[in-house]
Amino acid sequence: MIQPFEEVYEDIWRSLKESVKKKSHPFRYPTVATRHKEVVLQRMVVLRNLFISSRTLLFHTDKRSRKVLDIKEYPWISMLFYDPNRRIQLQLEGEATLHEVGSELHNDEWMDTTMPERLRYSRINSPGTPLDSTEEAQEGNTLDEARAKKNLVVVSLETELMDWLNLHPEGERRILFQWRENEWQKKPVSP
Repeated sequence: MIQPFEEVYEDIWRSLKESVKKKSHPFRYPTVATRHKEVVLQRMVVLRNLFISSRTLLFHTDKRSRKVLDIKEYPWISMLFYDPNRRIQLQLEGEATLHEVGSELHNDEWMDTTMPERLRYSRINSPGTPLDSTEEAQEGNTLDEARAKKNLVVVSLETELMDWLNLHPEGERRILFQWRENEWQKKPVSP
């Protein structure tokens, strides 16, 4: 059955909302693409929160990571989601903002982090630091709340474009949703 535009739009936000709460949801772990000089770099993140009214999605990262530098240099990013059961691909694009210690959003998100998450941000070595062995990554890994809080960065994506693609065997469909003049403009496009 072909879904009308409004049902697709509602399903996008419903799926994203469910993925924040349900770790097994396929949209829980999107791929984020940033630009580094003339190269696009991609990595998986965990979708942590979203605010539908402001079209904003949140994920966390380490302040010392390459992606933070990339976003500071070029804040336009994309997030790619895929649901293999429903064969739906969703790409979101927009401007990213970094929220560090002291911001209200950072403080709210910090309160929701678990101890294992805090331990990850306590690491002495920055992400990407060359090591002599994989075991070395765990050395000296003790919880330091102050360091963890300082290293945690909340990244918010204010969505400007949603590219929805359904790879259905009975017929592929693709719809672009673009935020223009304070509303979503919907347009079918060739898959």
